[in-house]
Amino acid sequence: MKSLLPKPESLHWREFEHLCLILFAHGFKATDAAFYCGPGVDQRGIDIRLTRHERDIPELVVIQCKASPKISWCDIKEDFKRAVEGFLGEATAATRDLR
Repeated sequence: MKSLLPKPESLHWREFEHLCLILFAHGFKATDAAFYCGPGVDQRGIDIRLTRHERDIPELVVIQCKASPKISWCDIKEDFKRAVEGFLGEATAATRDLR
């Protein structure tokens, strides 16, 4: 069966960031999620910021999205799972060198 998803490397960087925003907002059960600043602004490595509530305590999560020509859906799935399950304060979409 052919996949309905495009190959990750065919996504424009902005589309990849939108994908990350949706996935992490859902995965962290965020009460709010947004892109941090915008193009041309010094973001200091932060692409997305969101707020989740763990035991009624708001917790800020920041995410840096890193697309790579060699990234696969399996890489994205593994990194997403590791970030949501393992990181409490800071998560990154790509946590290893994908060069």
